[in-house]
Amino acid sequence: MSYPEISKDWLHRRGFTTKIFFLQNFVFGMEYSLTFVTLYIYLKDVLKSQHVDFFYSLISGSYLGFIAIAGLIMSKLFDNTRRTRLLFIIGNILTCFGNILYTIPYSPWLLFAGRTISGLSGYISPILTSEIARSYPRDEVLGKLSTLCFSFSLGLIGGPCINFAFIRADFRLFGVHIGYANGSGLALTIIYFSMMILSFFVSDLSREFDLKEATRNYHQHNKSLEIEKATEVDSFEKTDEALKESDVQTSILPTKLEPDQEEPLLNTIETIKQLLTNIDAMILLMIAFFFSYSIVTFESWIPMTCVNFLHWNLAEINAIVLATGAVCSISLSGFAVINVSHFAFHLLAVCSCISLAFVYVMFLYFHWYGGLIFAVDITIWICYTFCFSLLAIGFEMFTSITLALMVPSRVQTSAESIRLAFSSGGASIGMFTAAFLFHVLSYFNPICIVLCFVLSSMLVWRRKFFQNPKEILH
Repeated sequence: MSYPEISKDWLHRRGFTTKIFFLQNFVFGMEYSLTFVTLYIYLKDVLKSQHVDFFYSLISGSYLGFIAIAGLIMSKLFDNTRRTRLLFIIGNILTCFGNILYTIPYSPWLLFAGRTISGLSGYISPILTSEIARSYPRDEVLGKLSTLCFSFSLGLIGGPCINFAFIRADFRLFGVHIGYANGSGLALTIIYFSMMILSFFVSDLSREFDLKEATRNYHQHNKSLEIEKATEVDSFEKTDEALKESDVQTSILPTKLEPDQEEPLLNTIETIKQLLTNIDAMILLMIAFFFSYSIVTFESWIPMTCVNFLHWNLAEINAIVLATGAVCSISLSGFAVINVSHFAFHLLAVCSCISLAFVYVMFLYFHWYGGLIFAVDITIWICYTFCFSLLAIGFEMFTSITLALMVPSRVQTSAESIRLAFSSGGASIGMFTAAFLFHVLSYFNPICIVLCFVLSSMLVWRRKFFQNPKEILH
């Protein structure tokens, strides 16, 4: 496949900026794992709150909810301005300030304020995906977005490592006591301050040159030239037939390789409407919602299962989180190196739905027989780490990469923010309901197992599209 000419200077800045994208997503993974592992202990043992479950759900749910809200609001602004550097700087400053508040162990409401402010920087995530989709050829997008997901999974490993580093922490900094629970907040403050400085070196890639849109226009222009040649040889009737077969409307063919200004821009509401009325997009959004809901629910159930059913402590909980992140990173690293076909990618997505069903069965086992046979418990947790790596492929990689290929460049960030809104919505509901549903696993898990097989059946039904995705928005 041929592409328009690209300057070497832009390619160099694209490579450096993409590396910063990967590092940013790595930090997001660290923050994600640190928040959910330490928050419960922070509230219970450090702040000694009388309403631990309430604040745990409120803080976690608000964090995920504001990620979705910020993404929906800022995505349209970014699609219009493409100011990557400016929005990166603002987002990292917000998260740095949010983690400062999270580190101060005086009130649960400070933790709430800190997580809420940090959530406002959630608009950066759709920018990462959209800029990669706009800045790389179609045949390289899968590999780059796979590396982006891989960097997030590495962050899931880095988070527990920081937890281990602060496990015996007991000192004061500027009059604030730093211990195991809030040490992660201090570490993240320093990390996000460093990312804020690094953000000044980010380039506004798609503002300078939108490769995806330019390539689309380039091929449309070539088609128009072919049609013009056909006009010189054939009759006008034959030319009309060629126009219909190629689906090219001469009124929208650009003469320059620039973002298409003649096509009407879709706003966020119109983008949502078109996505919700397309069966394939709806399947992706349902997977994003249900998988995110399930993953966050599992992460809430892990410490509850270890404490209530298996009678384990913090070391075992951290070990499970660390092992899960390690296996997930190893699995995702293969996609960053190997060029996987969309056929194999779709097959893995179907397998991930089946793996999700297995995890629900696993928690049922712990509910009924957990703690009886230690060797069986360990074996099931090992299986969980491999199943979780498949969940990451089906949830984050398959939905984000496929949707990125289904939408035009002009609404790339808006479409990704909608997917993240469904994802964050599912995660928020999971946060608010996980503690209650943990006591009714015998009734709730069978329903979810059925839903897993329904989603896998839908993926099989629409396999022709998902194995070769096409643009759906006009």
